[in-house]
Amino acid sequence: MQIAFLLILVSGSAFGAPYNLRELCRERVAGIYLTLYDEVASTGPRLQLLKERNQTLQREKKTQGEILTKTKELLKSKPTDITLRDQIEILESKLAAFGDIINENQKSISKNASELKAKKLALKNLQASLPPVFEIVKISGKDPKGYPFKIEYATPCRRFHEGCALSSAGKQQFKVIFKNQEMPEACQKYVNISEVPGQIE
Repeated sequence: MQIAFLLILVSGSAFGAPYNLRELCRERVAGIYLTLYDEVASTGPRLQLLKERNQTLQREKKTQGEILTKTKELLKSKPTDITLRDQIEILESKLAAFGDIINENQKSISKNASELKAKKLALKNLQASLPPVFEIVKISGKDPKGYPFKIEYATPCRRFHEGCALSSAGKQQFKVIFKNQEMPEACQKYVNISEVPGQIE
């Protein structure tokens, strides 16, 4: 009885390790994809908000500039009016402050636009590199984390082979997936599992 239990325990550990590596690797790949997806999704609205704020500031600066012009014109007819001189000084300070803020915002807009472009390209490249090992599966509604899709292996393991290894082609594809970043440890270990003859994944 004890021997049978030990055999079951050893057998379970042997099958469990590859299965866990396979699933852990999938989770790491999905995590990388979702991180990029979230960054693209958040950078776009942030960029739009920055643009809208800068447009508001530019309109306000224009309004203050028009008031300054009129005040200066008025000062010509009242050159000794101290109140007008004070108003002009205040308006000039406001315009200078508006200019500084607008310039800083423009730098942020340019930076965010550049980051968004790079992240969109990275996401597109990652998405293109997932097949034939992984696929993006659309789901009805959203998963518990709020995404309308999930990352799954394109080919399931054969029956009773939950911990199936990758084919040579699958291993090579992992090098493409992680061409621009370090491969997660779980995926490194999964890639190194001995290949199962006939496995097409």
